[in-house]
Amino acid sequence: YYDTILVSRPHNMEYFGMLVRKHPAWFENIPIVYDAEALFSLRELGSREISGEIVSEDDRRRAIQDEIKLAALAGIVIAVSEREGRIFTENGIRRVEILGHALTPSPQAVPFEERDGILFVGAIYQETSPNGDSLLWFLDKVMPRVRESLGSNIRFTIAGANNSARIHARAYEGVDIVGPVEDLRPMYANHRVFVA
Repeated sequence: YYDTILVSRPHNMEYFGMLVRKHPAWFENIPIVYDAEALFSLRELGSREISGEIVSEDDRRRAIQDEIKLAALAGIVIAVSEREGRIFTENGIRRVEILGHALTPSPQAVPFEERDGILFVGAIYQETSPNGDSLLWFLDKVMPRVRESLGSNIRFTIAGANNSARIHARAYEGVDIVGPVEDLRPMYANHRVFVA
């Protein structure tokens, strides 16, 4: 039925791989593209190391290779950076294309003096997501220093899907969790600083 099949993220590729092994005839002569989005094993390894776990070189190599094995079904792998592309090719993936994100700037006319506060935009679907982890760190370690230096009236806005009970529990006065926002342009235009 399909001219091309594009699969994003390792958990979807794992599921797709089960289908291919069970029904190989369904996928004959259909180009398969794997959109890695990111090497999730690198995120997981980084998270383990930050939490104090000692990760051996063998464990590191195995985690990366297990994820890359999933991509072997694809004729083309899309990576988001040269670094991750190299990791795929060094581990036997023949065709890797780099496709980063490109956005057209949309400057707003609101002068800096009329802007206020700090903005974070990102989806947090799981407690252990990189966005959630980094935001908790920011709320616990950085915002107190910002407020100490610039005053307790500095507001911090969190936009995007947010399923983290830990972040909701830290929504003290001056921290606004607004959830998903249809059009982010006004938010960017009205805040002074964006946290990435």
